[in-house]
Amino acid sequence: MTIEPEAATMHLSECPLCKSDRSTVVHENIPDFKYRVPGTWTFVRCGNCGLLYLNPRPADLNKGYPQNYTQHTMPAPPRIEGTGSFSFLVAAIRGGCLHAYGYPGLTARLPVKMLGKLCVLIPAVRLRAFYAFILFPRARAGGKLLDIGCGSGRFLSVMRMLGWDVFGIEPDQFSSQVAKKLSGASLFTSLEKAGFPGSFFDIITSNHSLEHVADPLPMMKECHRILKPGGSIGLCAPNSKSLSHRLFGKYCYHLEPPRHLVMWQPASLKTLLSAAGFTVDSVTTTSLRERRDSFTKSWGFKTGARPPALLQMAWRVLSAVTGLLDNESGEEVVVWGTKN
Repeated sequence: MTIEPEAATMHLSECPLCKSDRSTVVHENIPDFKYRVPGTWTFVRCGNCGLLYLNPRPADLNKGYPQNYTQHTMPAPPRIEGTGSFSFLVAAIRGGCLHAYGYPGLTARLPVKMLGKLCVLIPAVRLRAFYAFILFPRARAGGKLLDIGCGSGRFLSVMRMLGWDVFGIEPDQFSSQVAKKLSGASLFTSLEKAGFPGSFFDIITSNHSLEHVADPLPMMKECHRILKPGGSIGLCAPNSKSLSHRLFGKYCYHLEPPRHLVMWQPASLKTLLSAAGFTVDSVTTTSLRERRDSFTKSWGFKTGARPPALLQMAWRVLSAVTGLLDNESGEEVVVWGTKN
């Protein structure tokens, strides 16, 4: 696989979000540290809305995804019950948290229900109970759920086990095959080709896929059309204002050119949802899932080595303290919106 920088790229004349023609270069000559796709890449920042985006970008976006891309492998099928040495406790916490989110039939024991009401208030415990899925919806009887950029389908498989009627969008053919086998969901290569009717879904999620989208606003407007009134949309993406990006710059592993075309931050994701017609309910950042990898991988990209254990400990402390003082410094930005 080869991407020739001159012959196989396209230059953008305007911002993918606000269409402004003003931009400044932020990072230049960045190689693909993760998969070693040939070429070097540049990120610019919009002079109007502040969006960070790749410019130029590959003319054929599929060229940026090698055969060993992580979403091409079959993950272990998830299970509702706990496993391992502490299976009873894990099952009790998971069942309690799920019950607190309205999923019936998982537990009838009052102590487990009480445990769930407590544990679901603790972010780290809640995340573990919800299979490390940040965009975890509350139960809706007979609800239809669409996951955009469903990857290997692990999220859809859990949602199906919990009673959702699940659908997925996945343009990558290898990932789509894996997702179909794992989840049994109805899968499509794009929203346009799916042709869903209006007001069809109760929940739409997009977890770490919006950064891969070349033209995000039309996609969000289509999401608004196919979501039911009162339905919710949840977006999660790497945060360009994260602590790791501030410290490591072009070596930050979140950048991941040429696959990541747009790097979001809280303000730009809020702007995106509002421009598509949604009411923005919440905008937060978190480092619960990405705190360790953001440091170890970025350090490795910059130095070629693994960081010492003492530095890793110091990073965890620094990240936690910074998160308390600056609510926009988390490694991931999470936004929920509603169609009124």
